[in-house]
Amino acid sequence: MNFEELEKEIRSAIKGEGGIKHLAKTLYGMAQEIEDDDNDNDNEDEQGMDVRLRYHYGNIFLYSGSSDYDQDHRGHWGSSSVQSDTTKDDCFSIAEDLLDQVLEDAAQSLPD
Repeated sequence: MNFEELEKEIRSAIKGEGGIKHLAKTLYGMAQEIEDDDNDNDNEDEQGMDVRLRYHYGNIFLYSGSSDYDQDHRGHWGSSSVQSDTTKDDCFSIAEDLLDQVLEDAAQSLPD
């Protein structure tokens, strides 16, 4: 498989999961959960959450929290984080960046 075919496959998997907009909406929901937790705990420190996007054999997975608990490292990955003050626009940019990282990881895995 060449990169163009793999890129098409990855983009199709993202689209099948609702696309970048859906991914951004999910990330925004995660950021809001952080904000809600901050309000419940009266914690003035800004809290963040690590997020990772994984593509493996036609499937897209979104992980959150510490990567120390990721036991399956197969596939292609992108990573970032969301904060309690992450905006919707920020989440869209993060979603695009995660996809770009997955594509870059995929490109590096192909034989020369």
